[in-house]
Amino acid sequence: IGKTPAQFLENSEGFNLADLLSFGMAKAVSKCLKFRKRNPDSRANSTVLFYYLLSINPGLINFVFLRLLVNPKETKKTLKENLPGTDASPSLEQTLIDAAAIAKERKHSRIEVGDVLTVLAKDDPVFQRLLIEKNLRVEDIDNLTWWFESLIKRTEKSKKWLEYDNLIKRGTLAKEWT
Repeated sequence: IGKTPAQFLENSEGFNLADLLSFGMAKAVSKCLKFRKRNPDSRANSTVLFYYLLSINPGLINFVFLRLLVNPKETKKTLKENLPGTDASPSLEQTLIDAAAIAKERKHSRIEVGDVLTVLAKDDPVFQRLLIEKNLRVEDIDNLTWWFESLIKRTEKSKKWLEYDNLIKRGTLAKEWT
C-alpha cells in the first residue's frame, strides 16, 4: 500500500518517493536526479524540475500554457539557457515537500504534476519572471491546474456508464416500447 502526501509530511525519513509520485512526476524527478549525477557541480533544483516537466507531461502543460497564451517550446528554450538554475531556486526536495502539502490540501493520493506546477509558480524564479512578463498570477496557474484535473475526473466518471448517476442520465430502458 502506497503512502500518501499527508503521511510524507508527518515523517519524511526513510520514504520511498516512488510511492508518493504520480507516473509523470516520477519520470521528471528521475530525470532531475540523473541531471544531478551528470553535473555534480550543479544541484537539481526547481528550475531543472520545471524543464523536465515541460518535456514529459504534454497534456497538462499544453492545457495550462496554451490557455495562458504562452508557448511551451519557447519556455523550454528559456529554461535550457538557465538550466542549472539560480541560487534563489528552491531545492528539488523543498519543491516536493511543498507539492506534498498542496496534494494533501487537494486530497490527492499522490503528488500530481498540477501540484508541482503550482509550487513552481510560487517559488521558481524563472517561472515567476515568465508570469510577470505575461501579467499573470500564481492563482491563474492554480485555477488552470484545478480546471484540468476536474475535466479529467468528469471524463473518467462519465466513462463508467454502469454507475447509478450515469444510468439516471440515460433514463429508463425501452420507454418507447409501450
